[in-house]
Amino acid sequence: MHSDQMPKTVTKWLEKNKEKVWAIDIEDTDSNENGDYSIWVYLKGYKVDERHNIHRSTAMAFLHDAKYIEKCTDDCENCTKNTEFQENSQFYFNAEGKLTKR
Repeated sequence: MHSDQMPKTVTKWLEKNKEKVWAIDIEDTDSNENGDYSIWVYLKGYKVDERHNIHRSTAMAFLHDAKYIEKCTDDCENCTKNTEFQENSQFYFNAEGKLTKR
């Protein structure tokens, strides 16, 4: 991804699934300042391949992983289901439920 703005396709997924998310960030991954970023979405009570987050550098890769999230089981180690939405997250859901950058 070459922007610090969330791709529209990922934004739509996040707004539809906000109850599954507790933090959303975009990380600058390019030390050469070419504008490369990656998306971090931390899942609340859900996981992908035993991880409670999705970390991808393209919207397509993010949406691919998002298809495979599954609800945590009762024996989930380090489960995040009781985690509150983080106030230090770069993005949040406003009163209308729309994804907003801080």
